[in-house]
Amino acid sequence: MFGRCPNAASVSPGWRRWRWLLFGGLLAIGGFSAADPVAAEDAPPSEPVAALADDDALFVLGNTLFVLYHEIGHALIDELDLPVLGREEDAADGFAAMMMIAEQPDPLRDRLMIAAADGWALVARASIDGEVPLWGEHALNRQRFFGAICMLVGSDPPGFADYAMAAGMPAERIETCPDDYRRMKAGWVRLLAPHRVANSQPDALQVTFEPPAAEDAGLDQLAQSHAIIEHAVAALRPLVDLPRDLQISFRSCPNAAAYWHREAARIVVCYQLLAEFENLLLAGRRL
Repeated sequence: MFGRCPNAASVSPGWRRWRWLLFGGLLAIGGFSAADPVAAEDAPPSEPVAALADDDALFVLGNTLFVLYHEIGHALIDELDLPVLGREEDAADGFAAMMMIAEQPDPLRDRLMIAAADGWALVARASIDGEVPLWGEHALNRQRFFGAICMLVGSDPPGFADYAMAAGMPAERIETCPDDYRRMKAGWVRLLAPHRVANSQPDALQVTFEPPAAEDAGLDQLAQSHAIIEHAVAALRPLVDLPRDLQISFRSCPNAAAYWHREAARIVVCYQLLAEFENLLLAGRRL
């Protein structure tokens, strides 16, 4: 789907957080702060969930944001010549999780991240075992689903333990996720620390929403809903001193894809990918 190719008081603390993570009955088959070492001055807004018009759009945006951060992770590895131990695809997934998971309970950001986890579960459901490329660069889709859940419950065990267990993760694995999350985040923070900048670089990362093809009409407006993508890009500008400006382009493409193009210094997110997320959600509801 995406990659590097250029083509109330009585309620328990856990439930107070987890209750926001239900997407219209679809349960996973679920602010950057000044003290945060990867804090951003212009982070995604902590918008009341009720202000978001529909859960379908939020599902699409959560998955799109994860994909975007994943490709930005690849771009940072290339542009900053960062070392990678293990699979680069796993490292890019870790970067996406780090950027999306809030340090404190945040209804909007929690729902965006859980949408991304749900997306991997739905992709896994839609795939046929015989067609899963065991030799591929990426982990299997169901592994990526549980990887996202592990990062969530690792970031806040009381807040997400019920969700993780409902998704099928055993207690003994939940107990190890805080260490996984801590190590993943500490690794990224350490690698990016030498590249931090004191002030935002307004031109370092630019996002554009190109006019879509007729068959993709409306997907550009969906991509711009609530300025979530723009806030996500703004959150990155003070994070690193990039050696060159990078362009993020949302556009119509021949296929549903997203990719980092090193030679063009460009990340492309195709409108067809947003349509695919919509279709995944509809298909999941029919199962």
